[in-house]
Amino acid sequence: MLFRRAPADSLQQQQQQQQQQQQQQQQQQQQEVQGLECGALGALAAAAPASISARRALRRLTSLQQQQQLQQQQQQQQQLQQQQQQQLQQQQQLQQQQRQQLQQQLQP
Repeated sequence: MLFRRAPADSLQQQQQQQQQQQQQQQQQQQQEVQGLECGALGALAAAAPASISARRALRRLTSLQQQQQLQQQQQQQQQLQQQQQQQLQQQQQLQQQQRQQLQQQLQP
């Protein structure tokens, strides 16, 4: 009878030890997860101002880029206008030359 109880007792002890180990593992995992969550939340909290400032910087950059594009477009338009004016002047000069030639031809 005593010999039969001993293995049963040892089985119970083993089961209890296993349960305790499992519980400890679960607690450790939970603590790790909680630690990770806290770390992630902390990282998010730390990153939030950075992301806000990054967004602001991006906005500034995009507005600067837009301004530069506008300036480039304006410069291109000005260059086009200058080219057109030059072409007009050249045409006028040509017309004057043609008139002069005609007048010279008409003179006796």
